[in-house]
Amino acid sequence: GTGGSLYYLHHQDITQGSERVWVEERDRDSGLVLKRRELLPAQDYDVNYIQGRLILERPLSATADSTSLVETTALNGNGLFLVVAYEYVPGLNALSDLAYGFRTQDWLNDHIAVGVSGYRQQTGTAQQTLGGVDAPLRYRPGTYVRAEVARAAGPSAEEQSSLNGGFDFASRGSDGRHAGAQRVDGLLDLSEVWAGHHGQGGFYWQNRDRGFSAPGQITPLEAVEQVGGRLSLPLTKRLAVEIKGDERTALSQDRTAAEGDFRYAFTDHWTGSVGVRGDDRSTRIANASRLLSENGARIDSVFRVDYQPVDKPAAAAPPVPGNWNAYGFTQHTLSRSGDRHDNDRVGSGFGWQFNDRLRLSSEASFGNGGLGGKLGGDYRIDDRSNAYLNYTLETEREDVNYRGRQGVFTTGTRYRVSDSMSVYGETRDTQGAGPASLIHAYGLDLAANDRWTYGLKTELGTVSDPLAGDLKRKAFGLNASYKIKDTQYASSLEYRDESGNLTGKRDTWLMRNTYGQQLDRDWRLLGKINFSFSDSSRGAFFDGDYAEAVAGAAYRPVANDRWNTLFKYTYLYNLPSAGQLGPRASTGIADYAQASHVLSIDTVYDLTRWFAVGGKYGLRVGQLRDNRIGGPWFNSRAQLYVLRGDVHLVKHWDAVIEGRLLDTTEARDQRAGALVGIYRHVGEHFKIGGGYNFTDYSDDLTDLSFRSHGWFFNLLGEI
Repeated sequence: GTGGSLYYLHHQDITQGSERVWVEERDRDSGLVLKRRELLPAQDYDVNYIQGRLILERPLSATADSTSLVETTALNGNGLFLVVAYEYVPGLNALSDLAYGFRTQDWLNDHIAVGVSGYRQQTGTAQQTLGGVDAPLRYRPGTYVRAEVARAAGPSAEEQSSLNGGFDFASRGSDGRHAGAQRVDGLLDLSEVWAGHHGQGGFYWQNRDRGFSAPGQITPLEAVEQVGGRLSLPLTKRLAVEIKGDERTALSQDRTAAEGDFRYAFTDHWTGSVGVRGDDRSTRIANASRLLSENGARIDSVFRVDYQPVDKPAAAAPPVPGNWNAYGFTQHTLSRSGDRHDNDRVGSGFGWQFNDRLRLSSEASFGNGGLGGKLGGDYRIDDRSNAYLNYTLETEREDVNYRGRQGVFTTGTRYRVSDSMSVYGETRDTQGAGPASLIHAYGLDLAANDRWTYGLKTELGTVSDPLAGDLKRKAFGLNASYKIKDTQYASSLEYRDESGNLTGKRDTWLMRNTYGQQLDRDWRLLGKINFSFSDSSRGAFFDGDYAEAVAGAAYRPVANDRWNTLFKYTYLYNLPSAGQLGPRASTGIADYAQASHVLSIDTVYDLTRWFAVGGKYGLRVGQLRDNRIGGPWFNSRAQLYVLRGDVHLVKHWDAVIEGRLLDTTEARDQRAGALVGIYRHVGEHFKIGGGYNFTDYSDDLTDLSFRSHGWFFNLLGEI
């Protein structure tokens, strides 16, 4: 969702400092990323890590200025997208995800290089690998040709996208098949190959097989081949031409688009432009959008006039653009075929930098698609606060699956009361075709002192979707964290009241608490208490409950650093939601509830400088219920015995071997096996390695899946 400053991430409890935030400009025809700008924390945005909330310093526009003249939608330009990558604490689930990768490149000489990239991610029992080789051939920095091949296997982590600022998300992922991709692209800077001449050109060709998965390049349902190019050439000091073409071939639809634009500067103030665009669509499999499913060809023409006042300070100084600009255009469809609609449109726009605090912008147009336009203003009240207002009214956007007019009104303000407190408020109203919503969000961030930080948030509103129905949402949240020397504490409490005509009414309470303290030089305490309870009006079958309490102590005597021991107690109650699958997808929903007490003791002792022995004992006293809505509880007791040996081999290398025995009382079953691994030290406090688990059970006795057999990879750190 664009047009605002406030965005909610898909997860909460974000790992502090792990986020990376970009603004991407993507081509309206090919969808390829044209520009990417990384945003800086504190300077461009603020994050509340506990609540998973991101606030931009300035609201993000819906589109970026485009060199293309013909308007294919009521808002011309390439789309702007906020992209966020982050790590998060799973909270209500076991942490079983692992990702690692590498990238290396070597320049063989001043013109040729070879690069190799690799990536692997494990999510639960699913694993994805991605590898690629690329080779750039460079003549000059702005003139090169580059080739790349890649191969992916395994299901990818799902990409989450939202059109309304994070109030709702849509997921997209691959099916896990082996798939490849190839790409060739190049860039030409005319001044580097022909002295005295200027201009730029570029081309690309890429092919992605069905099921290919890479960040931002997922093709889950069909293979996609794309080819295109562009040329920007100044013919004289006043006349310039731009040519652009793109073609996309896929099972569902083939698309081609080509455009030529001519711009002539009559004076320093006035510029006239003429453009012609033709595009053709051949749809074989219709999708949810009537607009995207249209068949046929269309040719549009446009004439545009721009005016920019120019200030001339001194005779020797170059002209300086004024603080406002205006333009007007008229557009006409020359021909069309199939079920394509006319695209006649007339419009104008105006921008004004009133002073160093206030910037206003507007555009209005009318045509076959109806009224469209945008109105925006951003006022910097002072160095601590700003207010903003944006309204967009548009038709026929190709990045949404609904055809028709959509209006989005966003207004908000943020105020930094002091260096320790800031407040915000934003209202976002979406009306028209497709999803509709009216959301009010308010919040407070307070750092009372260097030890305490507080937060408050509320969300009130309704989200409507033609497929999912109407959902009324009320949410209230509090969070606090404390840190001083060797003591850390964080807590958050949230209540949600949601009701929908298809989903019914649901009340949910969620609380998270974490605690850590270095008691003295030998002892460290740790603990957490998390719970989530929900009540659905559709019945107990649709509830989802969770509670976990952990208390632990780590003993590492300073006087005898050969000995390390960890004591841990865990209480776990878990009733999965009706939307979660069981350990095997074919078994349907996760239909059992678990209540377990687990006590474990883990110790290791260095006998010599090259050999250490250790052991672990774990006891689970729990119960299982195999029906979501009631029924008897069955005892589930188990004991785990582990005997371990660590051997320092040579220099930086270590090996480990474990003998394991799992004894389940009620099942009268014993499972014995082994685990082996090898590690390499990296520095004094870190080592990396992997190995193989010959057993099918985990040393975490709350894990009842028996899916731990196979290869593993570990990163270990010590302080």
